[in-house]
Amino acid sequence: DGPDAKKQNCADGANANTTSSSTNADSSLPSPIPSPIPHLPAPVWGHVLDYMPYAEVRSALLVGKIIAVDAARHVQTLNLMHSWEMDVPAARRFASMTDVNILSLLSPRSAPLQQHLTYELCEATAVRTVPFLAGFQRLERVRVGGLDDVMGFISFSDAERYDFMEAHGNRQGIIQALLSHFIGAFGTRSLPTTLESLDGITCCLIRERPCRLGHERESEEDPKDSCDFCRKVLKYFPIKDIIRLPDADNAAATCFDRMEQVMILSERQDARKRFREASEVFLVAVLGESDKMFETHDDNLCNRLEQEGVYQEGGEFGRRVRYLHYLTHDDMQTIDRAVALGFDPQLVSQECLYDALVVGIVERTYDVFAKTTFDFLVSRKFPLAKADLIILDETEEPALKGLREKSMRKMKRDAICEQ
Repeated sequence: DGPDAKKQNCADGANANTTSSSTNADSSLPSPIPSPIPHLPAPVWGHVLDYMPYAEVRSALLVGKIIAVDAARHVQTLNLMHSWEMDVPAARRFASMTDVNILSLLSPRSAPLQQHLTYELCEATAVRTVPFLAGFQRLERVRVGGLDDVMGFISFSDAERYDFMEAHGNRQGIIQALLSHFIGAFGTRSLPTTLESLDGITCCLIRERPCRLGHERESEEDPKDSCDFCRKVLKYFPIKDIIRLPDADNAAATCFDRMEQVMILSERQDARKRFREASEVFLVAVLGESDKMFETHDDNLCNRLEQEGVYQEGGEFGRRVRYLHYLTHDDMQTIDRAVALGFDPQLVSQECLYDALVVGIVERTYDVFAKTTFDFLVSRKFPLAKADLIILDETEEPALKGLREKSMRKMKRDAICEQ
């Protein structure tokens, strides 16, 4: 009740008024907006989904809008592990899809007393594949086959080659029907024109084309005119896949040899572009098939080559033998025709070229070239380096008389034919 008490009461009252006014001022300010939960950008999520099995992708769509809507627009690859996953309306949400991996055509089956997995051919996948793919107009690459723990992707032809296939009464009919479905879809323009690769399908042509198995062939003497199947393959299937087809058992993968295939393919609209893109694969294959070896036992030449590091034994009756690379006149014409159609030797890497021609192996056993062959390849811009090779002029070497005479006889025959 004294003066000090009165001062204290006044101070408490002032503090109370100050606190009240500050509280009122704070309540008039807008409340802070909560910051969004940080997440990866939608394109990154889309790239993650590219590597997931389709069933897991469908589950991930339930997470929320960021996956179901935003990320789905950036998905470019679908990995289908079961035939029932091929549902067009469900897959159309992936508007940017360019790659489809159908990995259910071959289903792994483990069996007792077997050292490796075997694969069963899935007829349901073969039936659904083409109608499913026809539902998308931006497709660029398709792979059809199965998965192997060791080999990774495995095609039907791989499974046949490595004896991984389970016995199936109608497996040949299933694959032939699948190939025919693709031909029909291409013929009716149901499949997109952007499709540039059918991995696992085109390779089936090697083993399962009807003409090879004796069907759809009216004449054994001239199957080229009677095999409608091979003509349709060359007319419709992706050019890149056909060019990359290996030969099987020294027989072409269709009724036509490599150059016959190329001449038919050259009539297609985008042929020159595709030929240029496949220059290395095609030209290396042609050179590997065309490259021939001339054998000589001449002691003087053998001694000279041995001094330059070329060594080879194993000749008949213990005689020393040396080999010389050469191309025939026909081989050179084949390469010139290929170059004229759009294949570019400058796109062939030296590593691939040397591997095809067996150049640069230990002790330079096969590094000797006929001068006409070397000059021809260099003039066509193949990446041969003179420092890597030993060049012999067949017009001056007595030991190469046989090769020179062989070339002359061929040139005379060609001149007579032209007359």
